[in-house]
Amino acid sequence: NLMMEILLQEERSLANRGELKQRTIHLGYSNLIWEDYLERCIKELTASVKPQTEYDPAWKEVGGKKRADLSVNHGKILVDAKYTEKRNAAKAQYQHQMFYYMMAEIAKNKLSHGPECIVLAYPVSEHHFHHKEEVFELGGQFEEMFAKFGINPTKLIRLGVPIPDQSRLNGSH
Repeated sequence: NLMMEILLQEERSLANRGELKQRTIHLGYSNLIWEDYLERCIKELTASVKPQTEYDPAWKEVGGKKRADLSVNHGKILVDAKYTEKRNAAKAQYQHQMFYYMMAEIAKNKLSHGPECIVLAYPVSEHHFHHKEEVFELGGQFEEMFAKFGINPTKLIRLGVPIPDQSRLNGSH
């Protein structure tokens, strides 16, 4: 029901702008729907969810500000919504991106530690979801760097989140 609500909200938004293109919603903006879905699900557990937490650029005079998709409990948990398959959710480039977010969170708040964890959340079929098989801790490769900087470790977690299957969305507008 939540996914249908988000899809219909996007449809109304496009219709109000005179751009009723349902395929665009599904193909072009799926990652934004995924972010909305995660935000609403997390808000069911805690009210302290902030979308698009902003950090300064990683490189001077190159690119714009960087944004973590969701910040939970004032940066204690960062969530990056990866609209991809399980095997792609922990690519090296994503891990480097999460490392940057961790260091940016430390610098922004003048902390001696990073967030408790950073989650790379990716969608999995609700019919194939098995919680114990879908959670992987990836933070071991950062331990040496944490030790050099005297920073408490941050767990980097790849997490499969169940999403309604297509059969549940059939018959929608």
